[in-house]
Amino acid sequence: MYLVAIGSLRPLPGGRVLLVSLLSLLSLVQARLTRGCASARVFEADGRFLSMTVWTSPAAMKRFARTGPHRLAMNLADRIAETDRFVYFQTPVPPTMAEGRDRWRSMRPA
Repeated sequence: MYLVAIGSLRPLPGGRVLLVSLLSLLSLVQARLTRGCASARVFEADGRFLSMTVWTSPAAMKRFARTGPHRLAMNLADRIAETDRFVYFQTPVPPTMAEGRDRWRSMRPA
């Protein structure tokens, strides 16, 4: 089984798009280099940027989330973007972007 984490955000106005883009890119590279990451993607849906990471274990996901650029991005998130809670689910095969987007829509906090 794979563990999927999907987060979403919309940069706040005032020039924060560049900072959000940079932190997203660095976090994406970090995820792809993290042992236990089966897949990492960033894409747009419903006017928001979504990140979808697929992990082989919860320990690998936690190791990623608590270090490097991703940790910095999470520490700054409320100051640079409008964010939603992460959506998590397990699946026997890594989802496509469309499947991830649909799952995120169905599970997104109101």
